[in-house]
Amino acid sequence: MSGPGNVNVQANKAAFEAQQRTFHEKNDAINQAIAATYAQANAASDRMHHRFVNSLKDEETVRNPGDGQRYQVQTGANPYWMNSNGQYVPSNDPNYDPNRDPRLNHQTWKKTDIED
Repeated sequence: MSGPGNVNVQANKAAFEAQQRTFHEKNDAINQAIAATYAQANAASDRMHHRFVNSLKDEETVRNPGDGQRYQVQTGANPYWMNSNGQYVPSNDPNYDPNRDPRLNHQTWKKTDIED
């Protein structure tokens, strides 16, 4: 089929498909925004719960800089030093370095930070 009627049908089809694409793109963007907001709220709730449990147990969460693993340690020090075995040395002395402490068997200790 050819002629002016077919041109109109093709134009209408193209306009409809463009409108559908626009609708789906907007819908996808809205769904992604909703999912991101939910994920952020859920992550904030998880952090608050984790902090609450830590306070009940008198613990802190630290991340071993050597392997990236998270560990629970007794609260009360800052910083904590960790070795590759997950053992830790608490300290409140900013000048203390367990790498220079002969009582610690000359292991390598890395300073960790307390996580929020």
